[in-house]
Amino acid sequence: MLQKRFRNLLLVLAAVSTLLGLALFLSGSISLSPLLQNPELLVEDLDGTVTVVPAETASNTTTAAVATPAAASPLAVAREALEMWQSGFSARTDWSMPLPSLIHLTWKTRDSLPSLGEECLAKWRALNPDHTVLLWTDYDALSLVRGYFPHLTPLYRALPRGVMRADLFRYLVLATFGGVYADIDVCPLKPVSAWIPREHAAETALVVGVESDTDRPDWALWYSRQLQLCQWTIAAVPGHAVLAGVVAESTRRLRAKWDAGRHGWPADTPDKIIELTGPAVFTDVALAYMARFGDTSFAALHNLPGPRRFGDVLLNTITAFSPGVGHMNAGEPSDPRALAQHMFLGSWKKEAAAAST
Repeated sequence: MLQKRFRNLLLVLAAVSTLLGLALFLSGSISLSPLLQNPELLVEDLDGTVTVVPAETASNTTTAAVATPAAASPLAVAREALEMWQSGFSARTDWSMPLPSLIHLTWKTRDSLPSLGEECLAKWRALNPDHTVLLWTDYDALSLVRGYFPHLTPLYRALPRGVMRADLFRYLVLATFGGVYADIDVCPLKPVSAWIPREHAAETALVVGVESDTDRPDWALWYSRQLQLCQWTIAAVPGHAVLAGVVAESTRRLRAKWDAGRHGWPADTPDKIIELTGPAVFTDVALAYMARFGDTSFAALHNLPGPRRFGDVLLNTITAFSPGVGHMNAGEPSDPRALAQHMFLGSWKKEAAAAST
């Protein structure tokens, strides 16, 4: 009898504990993600080696810099914004939603942000007071991968260049939370609310722009694609098929490259960044998706005069995100079609040059 009563008491205590934990989780007091509770990150390399990275020493690692308290981390803020965005959607009354009011920028550490980055960050905030602007450090980016894409963590950490992690991060953060991603050296020219023409607003879920558009016969010597989309600025709703497709195709190419090196990166891997994680793979996947809704051949898109929508993808002219480059019929930053300007800080090229010396 005593054993039965004791067992019943344990069951009651367990039920109360479960209900209390659920209540705390729903109230936001705790998170089911161990990443936001545990200051240590267990990171696994491709060879299976597991390393413990304490948050207070993360600034001394190659994958992270300044640890951000969970309550104020970009990950926590973005997750809250996503929940608010989702709460405004009703499948019974709405078939479309505006882009989440999030703007994602990334840099190695907060205290090493270059002056140009500070300038662009301030402009994003000034032009978009109704948006939340998030600066993700390397540590924050790793937290995103660990928390939402744990199966990609070994690959992400093993990438031989920081720019490759930055490439993959932009697809992952937009696929997860949506909003706008911009490189740290991209300064806005117009508010994000003005990026989508009214006639396309209800149907647009992904906004992209042209990076290169050349008809010169030797284009292959200079560009990876004759018409290439830029990925230094992208806007999207969370979970868009193109973003999921880019992540899948990029990781497929990366794993194939790793396997070709017999479980190591071949020496030419840094020379293949554009194809493996950069604008080439982004262009390939995006144009393949857009081709379901219209002609995406070079002849059809060459010298695009204005925005054109393919299904739920809005393709902008080269002037939108590359004004002032001085070639391929790109307009100036004062052009009405110009939305943001890439200032070409070129940090990834400097990183590659330093690694080769």
